Amino acid sequence: MRFTHLPKPFKLPRFLLALGVLLFCQAYAQPLTISSPEAKSVSPGDFVTFVFRLEASQDLTVMVKAVTKPEWPILRQAGNVDLKAGKSKPIAVTVSVPADAVAGSQTQLILRVQNDTVQLDSSLTLSVSEFHQLEVSTISELILDQDDLGVTVSNKGNVSENLTLSIKHSGEKVFTEALELAPYSEQAFSYTPQNEGLHVIELLRGETVEASTVANVIRIGLPGPDRLLLEGSIRTSLSHTGSWSTQLELRGTLSDYYSLESTFSLPGWPRSYVQLEGDSFQLRAGKTKANPFGLNLPSGLGLSGVWFAEEHETLAAGLSWLKDDRYGIYLAGEYKDPSRQFTVGNGVIAGELYSENKFLFRFDRLQLQGRAYLFNQDFGLEGKLDYFNGIRFYTLELGAKDLLNEGLSLAGNFSLSEANEGTFTASFHLLPYIPGQSDAYLLMTAEIPTPLAGELSTGLQTGLNNSFASLRYSATLEAGWQTSSQFAVNYSSLQGLNLSLDSFWLETVADQLSLRASLRYLLEQDALEASLGADGHLNLNPFELQLSADWLSPNENLSIATNLNYFNDAWTLGLNNNLAYNYGEESGWSYALGVTADYDFAFETPESISLLAGGRNLGILRGRIKAEGIALEGIEVSIDRYRLLSDEEGEFSAELSPGEYEISIDTTSLPITYRLISPANLTSTVVLGKETLITFDVAETAVLRGRVLEDSGSETLNTPLPGVKAQLILTDPEGLKRSIISDDNGNFEVRGLVPGKATLKLSALAKGSTVIGSGEQEITLVAGEISQTMFLVESVRAKSQSFDSSSLRIRRIELSSDTVPPGSSPLVTVSLNSEVDSVKLSSAYGEIKLEPADDTWQGRLSIPLTATSGVLDFTVTAQGGEVEAEKASKVFIDPLAPAYSLTVNGPARPGERLSLEIETILYPVTIRIESDFGTVEAVELEPTHYEALLDIPQNAEDAVYNLTFILSTAEQSFTEEQTFRVLVP
Repeated sequence: MRFTHLPKPFKLPRFLLALGVLLFCQAYAQPLTISSPEAKSVSPGDFVTFVFRLEASQDLTVMVKAVTKPEWPILRQAGNVDLKAGKSKPIAVTVSVPADAVAGSQTQLILRVQNDTVQLDSSLTLSVSEFHQLEVSTISELILDQDDLGVTVSNKGNVSENLTLSIKHSGEKVFTEALELAPYSEQAFSYTPQNEGLHVIELLRGETVEASTVANVIRIGLPGPDRLLLEGSIRTSLSHTGSWSTQLELRGTLSDYYSLESTFSLPGWPRSYVQLEGDSFQLRAGKTKANPFGLNLPSGLGLSGVWFAEEHETLAAGLSWLKDDRYGIYLAGEYKDPSRQFTVGNGVIAGELYSENKFLFRFDRLQLQGRAYLFNQDFGLEGKLDYFNGIRFYTLELGAKDLLNEGLSLAGNFSLSEANEGTFTASFHLLPYIPGQSDAYLLMTAEIPTPLAGELSTGLQTGLNNSFASLRYSATLEAGWQTSSQFAVNYSSLQGLNLSLDSFWLETVADQLSLRASLRYLLEQDALEASLGADGHLNLNPFELQLSADWLSPNENLSIATNLNYFNDAWTLGLNNNLAYNYGEESGWSYALGVTADYDFAFETPESISLLAGGRNLGILRGRIKAEGIALEGIEVSIDRYRLLSDEEGEFSAELSPGEYEISIDTTSLPITYRLISPANLTSTVVLGKETLITFDVAETAVLRGRVLEDSGSETLNTPLPGVKAQLILTDPEGLKRSIISDDNGNFEVRGLVPGKATLKLSALAKGSTVIGSGEQEITLVAGEISQTMFLVESVRAKSQSFDSSSLRIRRIELSSDTVPPGSSPLVTVSLNSEVDSVKLSSAYGEIKLEPADDTWQGRLSIPLTATSGVLDFTVTAQGGEVEAEKASKVFIDPLAPAYSLTVNGPARPGERLSLEIETILYPVTIRIESDFGTVEAVELEPTHYEALLDIPQNAEDAVYNLTFILSTAEQSFTEEQTFRVLVP
C-alpha cells in the first residue's frame, strides 16, 4: 500500500480575523448619536433654550438645523459643526414661543443633523402651559348725566375664562354681566351711572376677585336741596246695600323743620286727625295719640302732643272727648337710657282716676321690669325677671290684682329655655283667680332631630283645666311649596278630650296659592268639626285677581270671594264680591258686592306754606374768580366733594346747609395764560339764611413754549425736523431757576410765568450732540401771550446696521435704584434673549463695558459728584457676531436721594454676633463699624449688598450701646450714629 502526503488546509491568522470583524462592524455601526433633552411645558412669549448633545464615532463635519412643526421662530441655529471622534458636542437651540399661543397647543422641535453620508433626526414635544392674565380698565373720572362708564375687560392669558363683571356703588351691586372671554380677546361694556361717587369695577371668577379698578363719578354743579313733597291718597268704597265711605290721607314735609300727617274719614269722622311734627314735638288734632310710651291712656277726639325735652326725656299730654259724652285727659312722661327706663302716666276719665307706672333695669345678664296700675277702684302689680347665664334663659313673672273688689288674685309664670338653637323651652303658669276659670299648668316645647327636609317640634302642657300634646312639622319643599302642619291631643274641663289636625300649604313660584285644612274630633260629644280653605293670587298686569273659598262643618257654611283690581299709574279700581250659602238658615244664600277706587297723588309743597313753616335750612355760598376785571368762565371749583363751574361773570354760587366747607379751585382749568395768586384751598362757614362771599385772585401770566430740533442740514427750516430729548434750565424774571426736560419729540412748555426778561439755557444733550449757535437765549415774556423759542442741535447719528431684531434682543434693563444722588454708581443689570460677545453702556459721562454674570450682564454706571439734577439718559448696546441691538433707559439724579441704607438687626445676646446689613449704590466703598466692642469692616455679599458682624462678649451687660457707621469712597464719606441693645436673659 502506498500512502500519499496531502497538503494542510489554509488557516487565516487570528489577528487578521479580528481586524476584519472590527472593520465590518465599524462599517455598519451608527457613526453619529443625538442625546435629546427632556420635553417641558413652555409659556407664551418665553424664549426657551434646549441643549442637544452630538457624539460621533469618527471625525465629522455636519450641518445642524432645528425646525418646529407647527412653525415657531428659532432664534439660534448651530449651522456647521465639527465633531471629534468620541467627543460630545453641546448644541443649543433657542425657541421663541409665540405670545398668542393657546394653552394646550403643541409643536414638535426637530433637530436635523446631516452631511453627505449621514442624516439623523431627533425630536421632542413642546406643550404650552396655562397662563392666566386678566385686566379690567376704565376712565378714572367721568361726569354724572353726561358720560357713560365704559369698561373694557381683557383676557391676556391663553385660556378661555368664564367670568362675571360687577360694578358696585356704596357697597351695593348696580351692574352685573356674565361673560366668556376667549384667549387674547377683550370685550367692552357700557353702564350709565345713576349716582355720583366711587364705583368699584370687579372681575370675578366665582367669588374670587381676579382684577379690579375704580372710577369716580363726579357731578358738575351741586344737587339742589331735596324737594318738599306732600303725598296723599283718596280711598272710596260703595256696596250694593248703599253704604259708602271716603278717606283722604295727606302726609309730607312742610319745611326743613316741620312735617304733616293727616287722615279725614267720612262717615267715620272720629278717626280723622291732623298731626304736625317738628324736631322736638308732635302735635295732633282729631283722634288723639293712642298709647304713648305703651300706656293704655284715654284717647278719643281732641288734642294730643308729644314733646322731646332732652335726649332721654319725653313728655306727652292729651285732652279728648270719648263716647257717651265723657271727657278724658292724660299726662305722661318717660326717661330712658341704655340701662334703665321709667314711665309714668296719669289720666282722668269722667272724674275717674287712671294711673299706670312702669320701670325697667338692664344689667349684664339680668333684666328686671315692673308695672303698677290703678283704674277707678281696680289695681294691680306685675313684675318680671329675666336672667341669662350664657346657656339658658330663666324667666320669672309674678302678678297680683284686685278686680272690682272681688278679692285678691295671684298669677305666676316660670320658664326655662336653652340658648343653643332654642331647642327646649319649659314654663310653669299660674293664672289669676277667676271663679270657674283658674288654672295652673306646666308648658314645655322642644325641637326633634329628623332626617326629613324641615323641622319637627313638639309641645306639651299639663294643667288643672287645660292640657294638650302636639307635634308640628314645618318645611320648604320642591316647586316653591311650604308647609306647616300640626297634630294635637287636647283636654279641657269644658270640652273634654279632642283630637285635632291643622295643615297649611303655600306655593309662591307662580304668583301665590295657599291651602288650609282643619279637622277636630270631640270624643265626649262624638262630634266632628272640619274646615277647608283656599286662597289664590294671580297677577295679570295691569290686572290682579284674588280668589278665596272656605267650607265649614257642621254648620255647613260655604263662601266664595273674588276681588279684581285694575292698576293704571296712580289709579286703582277694584270690584269685589262675596257669595255664601248657609244650610242652617232659611234664606240659605247671601251675597255682597262692592266697588272701590283709590287715587294716589303727590305735589310740591307751595313756597308760601313752606315759608310759614320755617322755610329751608340753607345759606348761600357765593364765590368770584377775580382777574383784573376780566371774567373767567368755566373754571372748575370744588365745594367739599361737589364740583361746579364759574358762569360768564366768573362767579359761582350754591345753596348749602349751615356749616363749614372746603372750597378749592382746579388750577388746570384756568386759561393757559393765568395763574392763581391766592391759596387754591379756602375754608368758609355758611350761615343760615345769609350769604357768604369768597374770592379767588387770579393774575394774567406768560407762557413759554419751544422745541429742541435736530438740524436738517438745509438753509431753511421748512424741512420737517425730528425732535431731540434734552434738558434746559429756565431763569424766570423773578430769578427763580427751574429744570425743564423736553419730551421725545423735543417739545417743552412752561406756564404761569411772570412777565419780563427770562433766560433759557440748553444744559444737557445726548453724548456727542452739539448745539448749533448759542446754547443760551434771552426771552421777553409778555402777559397773556405765548412766547415761542427753538434750539437746533446736531445729533450723533448711529451707524446703520442691518440685523434681525428677533434674533437678538435686549429684554430688560434693571438698575439697583431709579433715583440716585451725584457721586453714586448704581448697578446696571442687562438681560438678553441669547448669548452675545459684548455689552456696553453709553451715557453723557462716558462709556463702560459690562461683564457677564450668570445669565445677565452687569456693570456700574458712574455718576460724578458734579452731575446736575434731572434725567440722565443712557444706552445699552449688545453685540453678537454681526448682529447688534440697542435699548435706551434713564436714571433720575436727585441730590436728596439716599446713597445707602443701614439695618441693625438687634437686639443681640452676650456671646452672639450683631448683624448689620448695608445696601448702597456707591462704589467702590469701604465700610467700617466702630463700637464699644471694637471695630469691624463690612464684606460684600453681592453687588450693592454688604454685611458686618460684630461679636458681643460673654460678659456684656444688659444695656443700650452706641456704634458709629462710616462709609467711604474715593470722593466722599458718610458717618451715622446708631444704637443697639444687648439683652441679657
